[in-house]
Amino acid sequence: MKKTTRVKQKITVKLAKEFLDSRKENQRSISKRHVSELTDAMLMNRWQYNGESIKFNVDGQMIDGQHRCCAAIKAGKSFISDIVYGLPKEAYYTIDQKSRGRSPGDVLRINGELNAQKLSIALSYNIAYDKGYISRSGRGMPISPDAQQICVELDNNPMMRESVKVGSRCSAIMGSSPLSFLHYRFSQKDIALADKFFVQLATGENLSKTNPVLYIRKALLEDKIHNKAKLPMGEKIAYVIKGWNLLRHKKIANSVKSISWRSTGKSSEAFPVIK
Repeated sequence: MKKTTRVKQKITVKLAKEFLDSRKENQRSISKRHVSELTDAMLMNRWQYNGESIKFNVDGQMIDGQHRCCAAIKAGKSFISDIVYGLPKEAYYTIDQKSRGRSPGDVLRINGELNAQKLSIALSYNIAYDKGYISRSGRGMPISPDAQQICVELDNNPMMRESVKVGSRCSAIMGSSPLSFLHYRFSQKDIALADKFFVQLATGENLSKTNPVLYIRKALLEDKIHNKAKLPMGEKIAYVIKGWNLLRHKKIANSVKSISWRSTGKSSEAFPVIK
């Protein structure tokens, strides 16, 4: 294993340009606002050496420091910084986790994944479902897995990539990421029926009055079109699961008028399990 070394060095404009040329591919996008803030600090002589380092991996690629280098070039100023060489490639995923940081979506994009943000959120829902947390989901995610957890989850569930494509086609109905997660879980039970279910959910075509998809679609569209935003995401997910369970097990009757799920009160129900 290559030895990690740390040095303190003056970063000139020329060196900053060289460092930027050595960046790891597909790093997170440059924040113009952040660069401007750093540039102002350098121009007004408010820049202070604080021991924070510019980091390079074992392949000689800069994995942290691009905003500082951009600011130095823009300001035309040199600055003093520690430089760490020889970090393992995996170190990139843990940089800045507690600050502005790289989100799990950033890391997936850096790894070359398409629809990285949607994929990251779909994987988060998959983790939340396995842990029994989705029933607590209000407007946001019930949990916030870090980048490493998301990468492991993708390794264990690679077909989620395909489900994200399906979920994206249903974005007019509901958030594409939770639908991507649902398609993935449904397809593990019956892939042909899952595909048909989501085509009908997206298009509304060929839906009989006894098809649960009709009532799921109606409830979700009403919630979205009228901008009521009254249904928490956990409740929407429960509707879709209940409809899937009815359809898959052919528990369909002429009396089907609506699909609902109650999480509180005397008639409260446990969160539905995908069957």
